[in-house]
Amino acid sequence: TSGNHTVVLQTSLGCDSTVNLALTVNPIQTTNVSQTICEGESVTIGTQTFTTSGNHTVVLQTSLGCDSTVNLALTVNPIQTTNVSQTICEGESVTIGTQTFTTSGNHTVVLQTSLGCDSTVNLALTVNPIKATNVSQTICEGESVTIGTQTFTTSGNHTVVLQTTLGCDSTVNLALTVNLKPTTPSITQSNDTLFSNVIIAGAVYKWYKESNLIATTATPYYEFTSNGIYTLKIVNLDCSSDISTSINASLPTAIKNNKIDIQCSIVPNPSNGLFDLKISALKSAKYNIVLYSITGQEINRDVVSIHAGNNTKSFYLNIEKGMYYMTIENEDGSTTQQLIIQ
Repeated sequence: TSGNHTVVLQTSLGCDSTVNLALTVNPIQTTNVSQTICEGESVTIGTQTFTTSGNHTVVLQTSLGCDSTVNLALTVNPIQTTNVSQTICEGESVTIGTQTFTTSGNHTVVLQTSLGCDSTVNLALTVNPIKATNVSQTICEGESVTIGTQTFTTSGNHTVVLQTTLGCDSTVNLALTVNLKPTTPSITQSNDTLFSNVIIAGAVYKWYKESNLIATTATPYYEFTSNGIYTLKIVNLDCSSDISTSINASLPTAIKNNKIDIQCSIVPNPSNGLFDLKISALKSAKYNIVLYSITGQEINRDVVSIHAGNNTKSFYLNIEKGMYYMTIENEDGSTTQQLIIQ
């Protein structure tokens, strides 16, 4: 212990040898340290460095030259690395921590574990595209268009959302036009001409004899040359009417089919009812000029004298707007022109 101490010894000659000791006892030191670090970090005490969990002892020297023992209880917490592969669709996103990602690629986010160490998330993100397809389609009344599980029969804009093979939205925008099916026509006969009671501008008229197509006309009438059973179908905007009921048509005995003696045209056509009938004749003769409605009903009849050469007869008809037929006939035959009043 520290203090003054006296010790009496004997010399070699047998006399007292007194030792007066002034003793100072310096303390040794012991330090207990508990420390927590993250994997990859270290603790250094003196010249020693520690990176592993456990109890470690280091003996140092105090400034007075005595032992200074440090007892280190070291905890090394792990860092975390998480690899994430994720697939989303265009317009969606992935959020990790406070960061949000919307593009394909490799993204890294460093977070903190509950123990305060780095938690690194490596995100391999794939963003699959969504699709939008615009389709314009035209069908006929009674037909339909099916997209996915949905079937459409009406005109308008329709949207169907399907799935791509990658699981993302595939939107189909359908602009659908449904054209009306022409009304089923009926046929009337006037002399050697068959007339359709249904008239559609721009339509095509298909004439059948004994179920065989014999003529296609752009006008709603047909001048037939032989007796038989006739039917008619109208095609408009690629849509077909039902076949008409049949008519048993016979050539009138008083009408011949030779029409080479005259040629005629209506100018202007269409008109407001005021027009000229221009006739070119090979010989002079009298002709009946007969105006028929589209149903074959006779509306007006004139008898005119036509001279060989060019002739012009002016008309002013105060009749309803619509389509009519003007037939020029005599004992040699007849010819028919379409007339439109508008």
